[in-house]
Amino acid sequence: MSLVDHLTELRNRLLVCFSTLGGMTVVCLFFSDRIIGWLKATAPGDMKFYTTNPTEVFSVYVKTAAITALVLSVPVLFYQLWEFIRPGLKKTERRYTRIFVPAFTAFFFVGAAFARYVAVPMGVSFLVGFADGIAEPLYTVGDYTSFVLQLMLVCGMLFEFPIVLYLMGSMGLVSSPLLRKKRKVVVFWIFVISALVTPSTDAGTQMAMALPIVVLYELTLLLMRFRGI
Repeated sequence: MSLVDHLTELRNRLLVCFSTLGGMTVVCLFFSDRIIGWLKATAPGDMKFYTTNPTEVFSVYVKTAAITALVLSVPVLFYQLWEFIRPGLKKTERRYTRIFVPAFTAFFFVGAAFARYVAVPMGVSFLVGFADGIAEPLYTVGDYTSFVLQLMLVCGMLFEFPIVLYLMGSMGLVSSPLLRKKRKVVVFWIFVISALVTPSTDAGTQMAMALPIVVLYELTLLLMRFRGI
């Protein structure tokens, strides 16, 4: 394919991605109240939410719909990315990477679900406990829903790490002996990156994000060793 053909294909795939995001955002707008309620359910039962300006609730509706649309559009986005890079891969590389779309999609949603049902409730309870008897916490609905959605997105992306490692191993870029040798370095950087990308500064939430990635890393090493990679 010529450069013009590549650019044309890139444009067409970007149009599909943006059209999907736009359409999903419109659909999610009709369910924003339910989605916001679902996000608020991660907070302790006695937590109250406030608004500081008349436009905040409307902004929350739009932002929640947009980010939810991004999450739900992940299968389409991954598929478009895969179809764009697939022609440039060798036959052996295509065989190893054909699990790209289903594996990346599955692990992204598992990561997002882990954030919603484990990391966020643990982190919020940990943080709210510090204010008990000292101050009355005041949380705006916008800040809280943004916190939950950001954590879901970040955790979803972090859960892709084992898939990336396995694909790199399948293509001969890394090996299980090398990864075992560099285990301490990799674990260190998992904690560093989790701390940097987590939209919270408390150690509890950061640990809740990093530990499952470390576990997945170890499981990936076992799988690679079993497969002789």
